Amino acid sequence: YKAVYEGDASHTNSESSTVTITVTDLITTELELEAASSTIYIGDTPSLSGTLYTSDSETTGIDGASVKIYRGNTLVDTVTTEGGVFEYYDTATSSTGSLSYKAVYDGDSTYANCESETVTVTVSKIPTVISLSAVSSSIYVGDTPQLTGTLTDNSNNPLANATVYIYLGGAQQLAQVTTGNDGSFSWTGSASSRSGDKHFTAKYLGDSTYGNATSNDVVITVSKINTSLDIDVPLSLVYSDAFNITGTLTDASNNGINGATIKLKVGNTVVDTGTTATVDGVSGVVKFTQTPVSMGNHTFQLAYEGTAKY
Repeated sequence: YKAVYEGDASHTNSESSTVTITVTDLITTELELEAASSTIYIGDTPSLSGTLYTSDSETTGIDGASVKIYRGNTLVDTVTTEGGVFEYYDTATSSTGSLSYKAVYDGDSTYANCESETVTVTVSKIPTVISLSAVSSSIYVGDTPQLTGTLTDNSNNPLANATVYIYLGGAQQLAQVTTGNDGSFSWTGSASSRSGDKHFTAKYLGDSTYGNATSNDVVITVSKINTSLDIDVPLSLVYSDAFNITGTLTDASNNGINGATIKLKVGNTVVDTGTTATVDGVSGVVKFTQTPVSMGNHTFQLAYEGTAKY
């Protein structure tokens, strides 16, 4: 710059010396933003932190600067840096999805504006865990299978009033039960009509907050009820004289079993069949009448072939 006076009728012209003002560019800046966790669960609070610094040195933070925080295209807050560092905590999440954040610095008379890259936080349903166990892993035909279990979240907090489905073989739905305040549930099935291994699982289908879960496989072995067949036969017989053979069929608890078919064998030959009934107040009794047709030793045996239950 210089100033010039062109003079007039009384004064001569003159000009000043030149003054130079050097105008430099604004100091360039950079803005970094990161999430404390890129994956959170419903109910958690997204947490962000960042740093505003000059481009020529990441260690030179810009203090007292206003940084705008955007969620998507919505301005949600303006924070102030301390030594170039800032933090932002959003409100607790209430649904699943992805949240996109960015930080923007508008600059001032010294520092140029800049903005961060977009940071994405994914919000997921809270994971759940369902456990299942059998009250007894071995039962008999006619007994009822009983299961117990617990439904919790990934922090072991119980889920109350939740619906749990009980499945047989992973596909056949047997029942639905509701968890208690402690997340526990129980189920008693109908009486087992066949022997074999029964595979049970429990499933929770989840809701808008909690994810689904499937329990471990629980095997209950259903066995036939053990039986005992006693025979009572005279040890000494008279040729051609009729005699009685009595049998008694009982279960493992020594209860008599009526209506069972009993075969009488002489040696390996079946010579008669009978049905157990109550005789003189005793259940499970069968009687046969035989007559010896030859001299010598005779071997008698009673046989019960069992059923789906026994």
